[in-house]
Amino acid sequence: MGLRHVFGEKPVPTLLDFLLVHRFWDYPLSELAKSTGVSYRTLQTIIPGLVRYGVLKETRTIGNAKFYSLNLVSKA
Repeated sequence: MGLRHVFGEKPVPTLLDFLLVHRFWDYPLSELAKSTGVSYRTLQTIIPGLVRYGVLKETRTIGNAKFYSLNLVSKA
């Protein structure tokens, strides 16, 4: 059972649930949108806040694409 089973199909629990399962890889926004079913535009809105609070981290940039992963050393 994942976070989305407890908190519903809201964007943040759905995103965090996916990243917990795939915690050792990083993903660009487009792949996160495709894999989670959360719209690209919604991810553009919620990811900066999750990065600011230390839940996610920006791992690298390839071209214009920024890659994100779960911050495993976060105290948040």
